[in-house]
Amino acid sequence: MAAPSLQDGIDKAGSAVNLRWTDQPRLWNPPVVAPEFSGWRKEQAAWKDGVALMDLSYHMWDTFITGPDATRMLSELSTNDYVRTAVDQAKQFVAVNEDGHLVGDGILLRRAEQDYVLTGRPTAQNWVTHQAQQRGYDVELHSDPDCSRDPNHVPPFFRYQIQGPLAQQLVEAAFGGPLPMTKFFHTSHVTLAGTTFRALRHGMAGQPGYEFIGDHADHAPVKEAFLKAGEQFGLEQVGSVAYPTAQAEGGWVPAPVPAIYDDTEALRAYRSWLPLHTPDGMQPLNGSFYSPDIADYYVTPYELDYHRSISFSHDFLGRDALQGLKDAERRTKVTVVMDAGDVSQALGADHGPVNTLAKQRIELDGELVGTTEYTAFNDPYDTMLSLALVSGDAAKPGTRVTVTWGNHPGGNTAPDADLGFPRIRATVQPCPFNEFARAGYRQD
Repeated sequence: MAAPSLQDGIDKAGSAVNLRWTDQPRLWNPPVVAPEFSGWRKEQAAWKDGVALMDLSYHMWDTFITGPDATRMLSELSTNDYVRTAVDQAKQFVAVNEDGHLVGDGILLRRAEQDYVLTGRPTAQNWVTHQAQQRGYDVELHSDPDCSRDPNHVPPFFRYQIQGPLAQQLVEAAFGGPLPMTKFFHTSHVTLAGTTFRALRHGMAGQPGYEFIGDHADHAPVKEAFLKAGEQFGLEQVGSVAYPTAQAEGGWVPAPVPAIYDDTEALRAYRSWLPLHTPDGMQPLNGSFYSPDIADYYVTPYELDYHRSISFSHDFLGRDALQGLKDAERRTKVTVVMDAGDVSQALGADHGPVNTLAKQRIELDGELVGTTEYTAFNDPYDTMLSLALVSGDAAKPGTRVTVTWGNHPGGNTAPDADLGFPRIRATVQPCPFNEFARAGYRQD
């Protein structure tokens, strides 16, 4: 029997929201990596005040794209243009639907003239694979999944991120000197522990750092070399409990709802092709903000601050619609900093780590002005930080708002029903929250 498609799941549930909505979401943690090494609180402090090693080898998907039409296809399916992208340069890959709403994103690395690897969540990768088949591009695609379904799966790469104020000192100690001058989101080839691999200038939490990418067969000696060099700097390994929370400081929204659920012939065909057991079908949708219309959860690249990744100098799927949205009224991505006392009262004084994609209501003077997109408890700040989308004057830094914290039951319960959920006072601040990420992250 054929595996069910996403469309099968929607048909059975009655709607996309019914399929994904839950009031009892499960916590997601990256697979394989140990939950904690020295404790999640200490590990969070390391990337803010010292230096941290994050092992990203096991929780991301990779799709390898080669062939004569590779560059043309990627440009025609993305808001970014890759014609002038240099070999060994990475760019944000951003795909939209015909209406200009976000389908998905990822990191695209050009490895050779017509050789790319797209890394991240499978949403954008599945979209590219389907479009390649439908549009007849002369390309070859091969996808390698994460290790969440099979912890014994061997990924193609090791990915180690060295991050924090002491990252540069550790890197120089490990390599015996500075790395080659490398622009932001560019890579250079480096050698350590007898193996050569790429160093990508990039940082998850917005702090200075590198992401080192190489053949997974070499992962052990390279990691050991970093750990040895890091001893003098107090290097902390980051476990799977703390790692996802870094994005709350760095400002990247990790899993926006993809705009693939509209009732159009093209999107119905896509959903009929896409397996149900993907994040687009199985990832929980929850929070105090509830709407029976899945489109109310869609976002645009502008709302996620992907302006740098939009180029109208080339033609791409959804170009005209996205251009029409450029000057339209839209929400602003902000950081919502919750009052520590209210957080303790709502979650309990000993609540432990928080890592959630819940869509919680944000209100100003009793009126809905936005929703949270990702929330994490960050111990160095002693409170929860939310990446959020808010409208109008509510986006002004310093604005006092209220977050309704809970999980709406969905179904026939009114979206605006008073369910007695805790209300947490909060302050709107810029995004990214990390000052270096705002001021110096992409200077060069």
